[in-house]
Amino acid sequence: MGKNHRHAKKLKSEKSKVHIKTKTKFLPKGQNVTNTAFKIRPIVLQEQLKERQAEGLLGKKKANIDELISKLKHYNEAVKVEACVDLKEAIVSHPLDATQIYLSLISQNASALIQDRERKVRRSAIKLLHAIVEKVSTATIRPFFNYFLTNLKCAMTNINKHIQEDSLLLLDALLEHQNLLIAENFDTIFPTFLTLISKSKNNLGTERSLSLNLEGKVSSVKWRIKVLTRLYGILSALTQTKTIKNLDKNEEIFIEAKGNPFIPLYKKIDNQVRVGGRTDAVSQEFDTQIANLTQLLHEIWIEVVPEKTKKSGGEPLLLASEESVAVFSCIVNILHLLYEYLQLSGNVELFSNNKSVIFLDHLLCNFPYIHNRKNNFEIIKDFSRSFVLNYDQNCTEENLIVIYVFLTLRINLNARNKPKTSHISTYLNNCLKSPRNFSPKSYTYLVKILKELFMKPVNMCQRLGIAEAEIMENVVAFYTNRKIPDFHKSDLLEVLTCPRFEKYQLWTEKLPDFLCANQVSVKLIDAVLKLCTKGQSSVQDGVTKSVKQILGNLRTMEITEATNVENARKKFVCIFFYLPNLSDEDLGEISDFVKSNPDCAYSKYFENVLELSGRVV
Repeated sequence: MGKNHRHAKKLKSEKSKVHIKTKTKFLPKGQNVTNTAFKIRPIVLQEQLKERQAEGLLGKKKANIDELISKLKHYNEAVKVEACVDLKEAIVSHPLDATQIYLSLISQNASALIQDRERKVRRSAIKLLHAIVEKVSTATIRPFFNYFLTNLKCAMTNINKHIQEDSLLLLDALLEHQNLLIAENFDTIFPTFLTLISKSKNNLGTERSLSLNLEGKVSSVKWRIKVLTRLYGILSALTQTKTIKNLDKNEEIFIEAKGNPFIPLYKKIDNQVRVGGRTDAVSQEFDTQIANLTQLLHEIWIEVVPEKTKKSGGEPLLLASEESVAVFSCIVNILHLLYEYLQLSGNVELFSNNKSVIFLDHLLCNFPYIHNRKNNFEIIKDFSRSFVLNYDQNCTEENLIVIYVFLTLRINLNARNKPKTSHISTYLNNCLKSPRNFSPKSYTYLVKILKELFMKPVNMCQRLGIAEAEIMENVVAFYTNRKIPDFHKSDLLEVLTCPRFEKYQLWTEKLPDFLCANQVSVKLIDAVLKLCTKGQSSVQDGVTKSVKQILGNLRTMEITEATNVENARKKFVCIFFYLPNLSDEDLGEISDFVKSNPDCAYSKYFENVLELSGRVV
């Protein structure tokens, strides 16, 4: 037992207590049921009394737009990704009027996710922003485009290489759907964009050098190709915008002078009100960036083709790897776009700096270029949609661009450099004689080169040491024997009708036959009219012999490439004014046409032209 018998004492004390016993009571019959009724007081939440948004603007988990936007700032990766997906579905599946009030807030928060450390979040945010810029017009997105711009620049300069790579995806979306806004903010984007492949040599940033991509998963060359394709898209948007503005300035004005002795004079006023002082002139900062850009392009090209590369005389240089082919295509096309923009801006002299001259000399030292790669380029998956790689193994398009840029700049055309430029003549003659088909761009560059050689006051053939007669004969054979698209054929016709080709214009006897086609280019009409005005007897006789066929074709003939169809019809009828050998039979054919087609637009023009020439219809 325990000490001092404690347990026994406790039992004894319990027994000594008074125990009260009660009688057991049972519930009456029928009332032995538990009463579950209890009083409650309702809890009222004011937010629950508000009407929910329309069913169409709810996410998968019945979250409204405001809730989804707030989730974009959540710390959890899955929550942010889910919010981006739901917002994208809401924007794509609903009309713009329903989501327009949220676009600014969505753009502000989603563009900030470009710098998120998680790859899934960045890619989801880019898809959301892509849906916005694709669906929304430029005028609607312009007020809050600064959100895109600021976060894009921050992502480009981020120390994380993966964030830099994903910034190019956002730039692709903007170039594809909002290239006008990219062109308007070119001065802001371009210096930051150069930091992707270069670094500053000094504090002022006036000189730059190539940087290595050591941290990324891709090689330095592949990374530069990624950046160069986007640079092509930026310059392409800039050039297109500048071209449209120049076309607006050169708009033709037609005045009906009959019965009106006063002809008003119109003058274009270029003074425009611009917010923030932004002008169309190339800024001083961009002037310095041009020299930097050409130097960077040269350094990239030296990595692919070193300066000491030698080849046997006249033999093309083979580009062995697909990276070298892609770099060559990117650099040459960027070079052309840069020159084209400066030409539209009237600042071509900026491109004639010492760095550009050295770069072009290096390109000409190994000219021309070819490759033996087939169409299975793996590197094309990294390209921007704005850039299309040319698979031509002869690199015809790129080689013609090199010639065109060199001729237009007219630099280093002296006796010392004639050995470098001797390959130009050989290459042009081979292109004109070759039976292979050209791409549309190749035709365009070929015509531009021929215009520089034969339609400029400077005798480029003599300065380059090119046999002018041989090229002229090949151009005539190229025009008459090749199946050339109508658009490019009319462009080539301008070259063939220039004064330098007068000795080789026997082929012009066939020109009147083209006036009997179902579709006639306005450039063909201008060329025939010009030759008839000069008294080219072969063309005049050809039109005179074909009067009946031409008149019979007028009812169904369609004039193409004309900005003003009525003006083109007047030019067409004016050809008959310069035909001195029209016989009475020909005049009778014209008279019958006028009488049988009184409502035809050509009829009244025939009456006026023949009346002015002193002939009676």
